[in-house]
Amino acid sequence: MKFFYNFILFFLFSFYSFSQVGINTTSPDPSSILDISATNKGVLFPRVALTGINDNRTVANPAEGLLIYNTTHNSTLTSGFYVWDGSTWNLVNTGNNSGGGSTGSTKEYGEIFLANNATLQLSQYTDNLSLPNMQTTGLSSSNVKLLSNGIQPKVSGTYKVTYTVTYQRVTGVNSAIKNIEFYLSKNNNRINNTATVTEILDTEIHSFTTVKLLHLDAYQTYFINVSKTGPSGTNITPIPEIKIFGGTTNMIIERID
Repeated sequence: MKFFYNFILFFLFSFYSFSQVGINTTSPDPSSILDISATNKGVLFPRVALTGINDNRTVANPAEGLLIYNTTHNSTLTSGFYVWDGSTWNLVNTGNNSGGGSTGSTKEYGEIFLANNATLQLSQYTDNLSLPNMQTTGLSSSNVKLLSNGIQPKVSGTYKVTYTVTYQRVTGVNSAIKNIEFYLSKNNNRINNTATVTEILDTEIHSFTTVKLLHLDAYQTYFINVSKTGPSGTNITPIPEIKIFGGTTNMIIERID
């Protein structure tokens, strides 16, 4: 009988002692299953080299809610903490983005805009001309790189891309060039179905905003380009000169998936 009582006491003590775990503390917080106490050290999570956001082999059969630190950079991943949601690894917001926020899936965003006025000449050689370098960068998350000649997301996904251009023809009325088009580019190559065609027959100040939903690839540069709609490769006289207004010309990307 004494053995039986000792066994029961051992069982109850074991259950109580393992209901909460404290490391460097003898009194773990009642609300925690694990309480780690330290004043000069951190917690080092498992570091894993994932191959993609759907990788379920590097960590075999990951449980939903599993947290790891990824060390891989590729077209879909950047280094950081990721949580498995049952089918996809989702980057965790570590609080480094400009907007702050709480832990959860990071929403990538970024803005660049032209600070000062600039001019462009639409000669026979300028069928694919980038806008002047954006001298000013706005807010961005930690997963978007802002460049003077574009925006570079570090995570692939579906983004809302908004660009606004304010412009004016200042010289060079030419009947052969009645319109120009602004469009989005990837590494200076046109992205189809992103163009806005507008006229340059008068000298009024014009402004427009275009919003597109696009799949953007990680570590690729996206920017605004301009092209004339008139003939190419032939001498154009006079050459139209277009002023692009600073302060009201910008580009914004925001990940939505």
